[in-house]
Amino acid sequence: MSSEQRLHPRVDFVEETIYFSEQRNRHKNERIHYSGTLVNLSKGGAGIRVSHPHQIDEEIWLEGLEGFTRAQPGTVKWVKEHNEEEFEIGVQFF
Repeated sequence: MSSEQRLHPRVDFVEETIYFSEQRNRHKNERIHYSGTLVNLSKGGAGIRVSHPHQIDEEIWLEGLEGFTRAQPGTVKWVKEHNEEEFEIGVQFF
């Protein structure tokens, strides 16, 4: 029996991407941009190799995804640490 919980099948591939999170500073939100590598993608989410240790439930926006006309918002659902400088995150789109 599989422990797979995804609603949409993901396609494996490798593509560099830029994404951002927002941090509240005084009276405005400030975007913090990061680079990462998409390792899989579906209608419902993505797997991304990153160098920043994101937190579960953190909101991020992926820019320039094929098939999306604007930055795609999502929530970090899991984080896997490979070493101190490399992580993989699972993002669920909303």
